[in-house]
Amino acid sequence: MHHLVDDIAANLRHLRERGGFSLAGLSAASGIGKTTLSQLELGHGNPTIGTLEALAEVLGVDTAELLTPVRTAQRLLVVRRGEGVDEAGSGTGGNLVHTRRLGALMLEFHRIEYAPGTFTTSASHGVGASEHVLVSAGRITVSVDGESATLAPGDFATFPSDRTHTWSNLGDVPAEYWIAVSRTRQD
Repeated sequence: MHHLVDDIAANLRHLRERGGFSLAGLSAASGIGKTTLSQLELGHGNPTIGTLEALAEVLGVDTAELLTPVRTAQRLLVVRRGEGVDEAGSGTGGNLVHTRRLGALMLEFHRIEYAPGTFTTSASHGVGASEHVLVSAGRITVSVDGESATLAPGDFATFPSDRTHTWSNLGDVPAEYWIAVSRTRQD
C-alpha cells in the first residue's frame, strides 16, 4: 500500500539534494531538527503543516510538491483536458492547470474558454505580475493601459498585469487560450 509519508520522504530527500543541502544545512535553514528531518526522509513521523511549510520555503517549492506522489513530482507531469481546478464563470470556462513556485516567483497556468460576446475586466494581480497568452481557437481582444490587440489562433502576447486589464470575445465563435501568470508570492 502506498502512503503519503513515503511521498514526503522521497520528495524531501530529492529536493534537499537538488538544493545542495546536507541534513544539517537544511536543519539550520529551516529551524527543524536534524533528527526530525532524518526521520521524515526515512518515512517515519507525521510532519505538521507548519513543518512542511517551513521546508517548502527553504527548498523553494510549493508545499504541495512535498506531498505529490513521486511519479509526478519528479518526472513528466501531464494534466489532461478538463482536469485541474474549475474556473468557470459567466461566459467563461476553464481550469487552473498547474501552479509552480520558483523561488519568490509563482507561476500559474490556466486554460480559458470564452463564449462569443463575453467581456471581462480583470483587476491587478499584484505588483510586478505579468500575463503570457497563447490563443488556440477563436479570437480574443486584450486591452491594457489604453492599448488593445486582437489575437487569433497561434498568436502570443505578454503584458504587465499589475494593473486593470480587459478581455473580450467579440466574435461569433468560442475562443480558447492559455495564460501563464507570473507574480511574486505574497505569503
